[in-house]
Amino acid sequence: MRILMKSGFIISLLVVFSVTKLHAQFYNSGTVPTRTKWNQIKTDEFTLIFPRETGHFAQSFANALSNTTAANKSNFGSINVKPLKIIIQNYNVVSNGYVTLAPKRMEIIASSPQDNHSESWEQHLALHEYRHVIQTSALDRGFTHGLKYFLGEMGVGATAGYLPLWFLEGDAVFTETLLSKTGRGREPGFMKEIKALELENSKRPSYEQAYLGSYKFFTPDYYRYGYQMVAYAKTTYGNQIFDKSFRNINNKPFSLAPFYFGLKKSADLSKVKLYNESLNFLSDKWLNEYTETYNYRDIQTHFQSDYVNYKFPFSINNRFFAIRSSFDDVTRLVEITNDKEISLFEIGYFYGSQIGVGQNLIAWEEVQNDIRWEQQNYSVIRVYDLAKNSSCVLKRKSKHFSPSIDKTDKLIALINYNSSQESSIDIYSIANKKLIVSFNHPENQQLMHNCWIDSINMAVLSLDEKGKTINKLNTKTGEWTLIFGPSVKNISHLNSDGNKLYFTYTLDGSENIYSIDLKTNETVRITQNNIGVDFAFTYENKLIFSEYSFKGYKPKTVFLDSVQKTNIQDINSYQYAFLSSETIVEEAFQPKTRNFEVEKYQKWKHLINIHSWIVPFYFDLTETGFDSIPVEIYNNLNPGFNLLSQNVLSTLTTSVGYYYKDGYHHVKPVLKYQGIYPIITLDMDLGGETRILVRDSLNFIPDGISNQKQINLSISQPLRFSTSRFSAGIEPEVRINFENLLISTHSREAGFEPSFTQNQVDFYKNSLLFDGNISAYAFTKQSSKDLYPRWGFNAYASQIFPVKNNPYFDNFENRLAIVGIYLPGLYRHHSLRIRASLEEGLYNRIILPRGYSRVGRNRFLNDQKVSIDYAFPLLYPDISCGPIAYLKRIHANTFFDYMQYKIYNDGGEIYRAYINSTGLELGFETHFLRFFWPVTPTIRYSYLIDESDYDVSFFMTSSYNFSL
Repeated sequence: MRILMKSGFIISLLVVFSVTKLHAQFYNSGTVPTRTKWNQIKTDEFTLIFPRETGHFAQSFANALSNTTAANKSNFGSINVKPLKIIIQNYNVVSNGYVTLAPKRMEIIASSPQDNHSESWEQHLALHEYRHVIQTSALDRGFTHGLKYFLGEMGVGATAGYLPLWFLEGDAVFTETLLSKTGRGREPGFMKEIKALELENSKRPSYEQAYLGSYKFFTPDYYRYGYQMVAYAKTTYGNQIFDKSFRNINNKPFSLAPFYFGLKKSADLSKVKLYNESLNFLSDKWLNEYTETYNYRDIQTHFQSDYVNYKFPFSINNRFFAIRSSFDDVTRLVEITNDKEISLFEIGYFYGSQIGVGQNLIAWEEVQNDIRWEQQNYSVIRVYDLAKNSSCVLKRKSKHFSPSIDKTDKLIALINYNSSQESSIDIYSIANKKLIVSFNHPENQQLMHNCWIDSINMAVLSLDEKGKTINKLNTKTGEWTLIFGPSVKNISHLNSDGNKLYFTYTLDGSENIYSIDLKTNETVRITQNNIGVDFAFTYENKLIFSEYSFKGYKPKTVFLDSVQKTNIQDINSYQYAFLSSETIVEEAFQPKTRNFEVEKYQKWKHLINIHSWIVPFYFDLTETGFDSIPVEIYNNLNPGFNLLSQNVLSTLTTSVGYYYKDGYHHVKPVLKYQGIYPIITLDMDLGGETRILVRDSLNFIPDGISNQKQINLSISQPLRFSTSRFSAGIEPEVRINFENLLISTHSREAGFEPSFTQNQVDFYKNSLLFDGNISAYAFTKQSSKDLYPRWGFNAYASQIFPVKNNPYFDNFENRLAIVGIYLPGLYRHHSLRIRASLEEGLYNRIILPRGYSRVGRNRFLNDQKVSIDYAFPLLYPDISCGPIAYLKRIHANTFFDYMQYKIYNDGGEIYRAYINSTGLELGFETHFLRFFWPVTPTIRYSYLIDESDYDVSFFMTSSYNFSL
């Protein structure tokens, strides 16, 4: 799950303020279809807002939250947790949950993951996400609380950045583990990456590599490292180990490292020392537990030395296949042969819970976005035919998951979720894509993985409050029979050869393959591995599976007759580190079930939600770059304020700014409404001097000058399209701009002289401009190391013209077209980008060739420009300068810019001119102050060909995003 925060007090404030002026767009997860009707449940601790058809899930979640709230707060001292607004999203199939601070709310996706551990999704969300609410509430004290009077909810949001993400998520995972029987801290799959690095790799990743990532080699995420560090710290040094860190942040947010100094005071710890201590403890524990493992035969792959995952390996007609993913490439279905690997299909956004394998058919699920609504997406069931080397889509715009194909290639079974989040097994005919029959579990358990046993019977994995069970479903009679369970140890990935059922189970503290004899019910472990194996597939008395190592999942095979089996009764249930006492799970809370009162939630009553403000100063960072922020703040700082509003459904964002400058009052309201199909944006700038446009300057101020008024109305419609390989979109927009400016009807050529009196000069009043534009893009997916897409294009076209005509307004007309294409470079992760721009009119929206800042009057009649860029990575140094900076990647971009234009010379004649530049940009992707999001300081050397001169400049880019 995620908590959406900012890191570093000063950096955070600057980022927050800059985003404030960009249409008050705080974290906005997107909107749902307008037709959605909402209900709400109100308690003293929360208001739960949910789509009406999700009432059963909402009741279940409300009970889970009410039952666990007291236990969740119990070890955090005295804090005041204010009532919280929680939104349930029901149109999204990608399971998730997050807490935001401005505006403060919790959002959860009701769709349960198919590979969830043995705990209900509602219970998991209640424990994990509410812990984030408690964490942030603990910051609302002392000096930080005082910031709320000047910044609103942004005050806590800025200081929350001092809490490293590994702590925020690690503490939440520790809480979910401690207060349940099945939290991720009890899951071997959750720790296998760290375990493999500690036991198999000769060198431990540095703290920076572990927390901030690396392009050199794979490191687990901050959830996994964070849990180990938090659990070790609380178990070893006491449950209050982080209290002083919170107090330091509350009372001394302007200190450089309040979290660090709190750890030092509590236990003489630094973050790096805690990282190493916790891993030393785990490494010793795992080494003491290490047992002899069986060496299974490799299925020879071609990326043995790199971190590459081969998941779901299988065989058809003695041909080996797998789903391959890596740093260097996108996810693919590949065939593994002796001399090469053949890419059969580039898979889209792969949910990754299960694939179906028949005689010649392979099926999997992908996620596809809705064309308009950001909070609506679908699962797509795709079927690949090996005989035809082609694919087709079986189900579109659905909530179907976990496909399994029968041995005849005629039937496919899918797990389906309806709008109430109730699941069923749906069986379709592959030939005509028609539903044949549907089955619900008799006790309404959540259905998960499944496989065909024979032409009639299926094995189905299900989940309820007791844990996971494996059932046999007779598809002729609809009878359900228990095969295995229930168990709070995780079960996943079923496969059957008709006589036995194979599955992944975690009883012994590692993921291993177990089997059940379907006649005798004898259950045995058939693999022995300390790190983890998964994805069993059987054929011709052989077992294929993936074995995890610090180099990723590698496909293995073994003859079933030769494996050393261990009866399940002879295996002791594993006791996990940091959780020696299980009694706290039973005593933490006593679950109660109640029926909460439900009432309608009327959207129109809650459009305004003022969450933050900036007082008593106003400044505008809209056009400010990182290299000049301090100067621009000083220059633009004026008495005033800014009020910021965003409703909890994220349909309306507004801001109202006021400032006083040079004897004038200025008001800047902005409104953006996204609750209907087109997006409507209205922004105004009211106040200051009215602009006067003349061909030559005046020596007087005309009478009747009123305050300046600029009003912009925009209607746009972003549309998204995606396939397995491409992400694409198109956005048409119409803009209308009104300004009450004055335009002289005279010019020097017409006999106008500055000495003319006001009575001798006429003015056109007010301008009304129309701007119609459209943008489009289509890109192939990128691997994590790619700087640009390998293939793609983007385009933009705009036409601006005045609504009423006069000689001067004709100068306002402008046409602009920009097209860019992306092509693969000479080597992997190299990219060639070519951009062409054409403009007619005086707006000069095309950027000058790099290195040029101004050419002549810089008012071109029309201009054309071509830019060629070749970008490539140079080094992945992973160099750390303590807590100051961590340099992760250096990349280069060579460029050539060519531009021609028409311009007036001093005599008023029009002539054509050319300017060109070439040069090199060096970017240094760096994490400063261990801030999670990197910034890229870039040095640009430009050689100005026409002037035989050069220019050196510096700029900074960032991929800062509120979404973690």
